[in-house]
Amino acid sequence: MLSLAVLKNRRFAIYTACNGAEFAASWMYRLAVGWIIWELTESGLWLGLLALCDLGPALLFGPLGGVLGDRGHPERVIAVAESVVIANALAMGTAVWAGVPAWGLLPFALIGGSAVATGDAARASIVNGLVPPESLGSAVALNAVVINIARFAGPALAGVIATTIDILAVFPMAALLGLPLLIFILRTKIERVEKPDKRPHILRDLADGVTYSRNHPLIGIILLNFCAASLFARGAYELVPGLVGELFGRGVGSLSAMTASIGLGAVVAGLLLTGNRSSQTAARSTFAAALLAGSAAIAIAFMPVFWGALLASMALGFGIATVSIASLIVVQVEARADMRNRVISLWGMIIRAAPALGSLVIGALADRLGFTIPLAGAAAIGIVAALACWLSFRQQSAKAA
Repeated sequence: MLSLAVLKNRRFAIYTACNGAEFAASWMYRLAVGWIIWELTESGLWLGLLALCDLGPALLFGPLGGVLGDRGHPERVIAVAESVVIANALAMGTAVWAGVPAWGLLPFALIGGSAVATGDAARASIVNGLVPPESLGSAVALNAVVINIARFAGPALAGVIATTIDILAVFPMAALLGLPLLIFILRTKIERVEKPDKRPHILRDLADGVTYSRNHPLIGIILLNFCAASLFARGAYELVPGLVGELFGRGVGSLSAMTASIGLGAVVAGLLLTGNRSSQTAARSTFAAALLAGSAAIAIAFMPVFWGALLASMALGFGIATVSIASLIVVQVEARADMRNRVISLWGMIIRAAPALGSLVIGALADRLGFTIPLAGAAAIGIVAALACWLSFRQQSAKAA
């Protein structure tokens, strides 16, 4: 049930709007880069390499950003990361304009991906400093709704710009949309929920976060299910340029339509989760959503008509967004205050690194076998993993009862 009461908090409302604009910019940027790489190479492997460079740095910089956020003020982490993201978008556009080959664009994707991964945990965690504890569940879900509206609006805007002006114009527009978040962060002091202890070893902090998440009775299984869904089903997100180009023989306008369809499904998921205040309810929804996402990816792989693929894409977006948002609600509500940034950073690492690894493997196989069999096979593995996680969750719930 949709709840907008939390928007009465002025700082949270401004942050949510700025964060939504930045996410729209991020999806515009990713659509443009993905299509340019596809046009240059027509290779699923290259799309997988692009995803690996863009999302893979989360393996290192995601947990690092979480540690830095727990050690000091997370807004400082966000400010530095967002500055790099804006500069990198302009640099990538310049490189494309200069005719840099596909391999020359990968370093820019690596730099931008590293910056985004570093700031992700801090961007999610500062919500705790903007709203009271009783509003946290609604705030997380509502922020996710705005982000997913951006996932719908960003590609749609990018498609309009690419078809009416030029795809190169997407890059400066993406940089411009990132500025409001940077300005907000530079002008805002975020109150910490709990003053952190001083810790001398970053690696120890990282290990503590992993150990805490693994041993937590709810967070561990939820992150495992989230990882499986991101690895085996969400990899389809990163391969959309290839799916549109090879399976359906269409251009950048159809790429925008399919990406926006995924975003539209994600918006619906966010709206349904906005009124959720229970981590247990959120946890249960992640398993059914993972099954839906896997089924939708299989449907896309075998769909004979493009309009059917758009419907399946909405289901995919709904399923993946539900897993993502509900998992984040569980983490935000259940994690101890002194561990929250690090646990959120693990969530951020999964949402970025797992699809990168999955799309790299699927893309490499697609160059040999076409997209249909690798995509459907990975999704089927994801369905089995979701069932296994659900059974484990039920067993743990029965023991707790």
